[in-house]
Amino acid sequence: MDKSTDNLFNEIKDTTDIDFYLENNKTVFLDNPFIVYLNQLLLSKSLKKSDLISHADISKQYLYELFTNKKKKPSRDIVIKLAFGLHLNLEETNLLLKKAGFSSLYPKIKRESVIIYCILKGKSLIDTNLSLYEKQLEILK
Repeated sequence: MDKSTDNLFNEIKDTTDIDFYLENNKTVFLDNPFIVYLNQLLLSKSLKKSDLISHADISKQYLYELFTNKKKKPSRDIVIKLAFGLHLNLEETNLLLKKAGFSSLYPKIKRESVIIYCILKGKSLIDTNLSLYEKQLEILK
């Protein structure tokens, strides 16, 4: 049974035994907030996982493992590629990075400046990698 956040707050307030509360609610806890947020983005952008696979240049197998928690934490580059696949703006990209446990894109790093520029200009992942390659910087892998 799915419980509302309000119900969970009320249970926490009323409990005298946190272990009982945790055991009683173990099926409702979100194990991976990054994946929850990623799913929310897919819904809000009206995209399917198949769209994400093609736009982010990520294999079907890898994405499946990510969404089923077999891959606990993607690399920073994968998170950035996911942001391109979701057509996120800079603010959304930085939030996705934070949800995955990484810092925001940093303009004092040449490679990240190019990535920021490409996001701001609405460039695709392919165009971004081409820009990085032309500037002899590591492409997003």
